[in-house]
Amino acid sequence: MKLLTNPRRPEWVQLIREGDRFLRTALNGSRRPQIFNNELRYGILAMAVEKYLVGVFRYHGTMPEGHTLGSLAAGADRIVPMAARLRAAIQRIEDFQELCSLETYHRKAPENGELSRMLQTGEEVRGYATGALSTTEPIAPDIADRRNFLTCPPTAP
Repeated sequence: MKLLTNPRRPEWVQLIREGDRFLRTALNGSRRPQIFNNELRYGILAMAVEKYLVGVFRYHGTMPEGHTLGSLAAGADRIVPMAARLRAAIQRIEDFQELCSLETYHRKAPENGELSRMLQTGEEVRGYATGALSTTEPIAPDIADRRNFLTCPPTAP
């Protein structure tokens, strides 16, 4: 499924905004528990974390080497240093259901306390990603003014 995209906006801006939408949905899901149970909110949160971290990669004009949340966090940390505690919290989100394992995948719903901690991590990842965009120079110097991502001027199609 492709989310709403704008061909005039850089990919990294779209990724961060999609992360915002996913995180907001996961956070607000508690208002409608008959639809957004903890397992669904966990999956939506994992997508938010992925979007934020890939947004950091794309801002810097590169792609991640791995596809798990843990490998995305480790790769993003090499671009913009991340607190070890945050990397560990992201790894715990991945490990909860072993999201990308073909051999040991199992489904379980996080308890309310576990989900609350994971949602807090999601908010911290958002802070890391938006901070990484506003406080670092892009690795790829060919792309102009990436810092003003909320009011990014349209580019020619």
